[in-house]
Amino acid sequence: MKSARNRTTVDVFHNILWSRYKRAVFTQLHALAVENGDEMRFHQIAETASGQAAFGAVDLSHHNYPYQLLFTRGYDAVPKLVLCGKLFFKVLTSNATTIVLPGYNRPEHWLMLFATMLTGKRRAVCCDSTIHDQRQTVIKGWLKRWFFARCHGFLAYGVRSREYLVGYQAPVDRVFEPCQAAVTLNLVGTGLQRAELEARAEALGLGTAVRFAGAMEPEQLALAYAGATCMILPGSSEPWELVVNEALSYGCPAIVSDRCGCFPELIAPGGTGMSFISGDVEGLYACMKAAPTTFADVTTTALRSIEIVGRYMPRHAAAMLLYGIETVSRKKKRLMQVLSMSASSIQCR
Repeated sequence: MKSARNRTTVDVFHNILWSRYKRAVFTQLHALAVENGDEMRFHQIAETASGQAAFGAVDLSHHNYPYQLLFTRGYDAVPKLVLCGKLFFKVLTSNATTIVLPGYNRPEHWLMLFATMLTGKRRAVCCDSTIHDQRQTVIKGWLKRWFFARCHGFLAYGVRSREYLVGYQAPVDRVFEPCQAAVTLNLVGTGLQRAELEARAEALGLGTAVRFAGAMEPEQLALAYAGATCMILPGSSEPWELVVNEALSYGCPAIVSDRCGCFPELIAPGGTGMSFISGDVEGLYACMKAAPTTFADVTTTALRSIEIVGRYMPRHAAAMLLYGIETVSRKKKRLMQVLSMSASSIQCR
């Protein structure tokens, strides 16, 4: 057991409690920290964010780690001054040695940074952005470089996020990576464009060829993935997209655009999925047309998908997060015992 002097105390701030994947990662991160003799405290800022309430209520049954919920409402429903004031004061008065900031692009993130600077706390910042997310400007670029220059470590989500951070002069050695065309198109989820898309499908005479399934619970999603040829993610700006992890974990391959953040790590052409150039409609059509043949061997495809995504399970991600946080906290121990348990499946860059 570590002495009080050698024990690390870390406050991890996260935007919303709703996130299903993060609850599993945080559960494992807490367990690993306990095994290592450290204290990891979690602060969920709000219950959910705009648009996510439609996917169901917050499921608390799998949040098996200690956390404090700062606001019992949606993130966007909290008055900005109240939000900024509480987060600034929370960091300012914390007795933690290290603070994990939830981001860098909001006023509250900057105030949290200033609070760590005033009190001399070590700080790491989470980043899932990629160069394709938004148009980059000179002023924004300068602000990002200033922010990153004052952080001691960076928790990136994939190669694309790592490249983004390094592009803004984050030290390479301080960036840590914690480390899916059927005859019927099922559109799962909901959003502001649903009515528009339904009207377009009707106008094109697609009839039952396109099904708007709406939001689904995990049990329903499992059945949907099991019955699908593949999952399609055609977005032009996707930081990582955990839905690809989700699909692969059910043995369902994915078709993604080259802008998808997790494409380099998770998509093995012909094995776990296919890719096309973002905006290339013909390229997407070609992938969808080839999918039934490419993924005809359902068993082999499923096994490959599960094997690949197995390298990015919550405990593995938690191990890399802990390694990054401990390094930021100037820990001399390199956690070789923790990492050796998953050395065969975690690729460190």
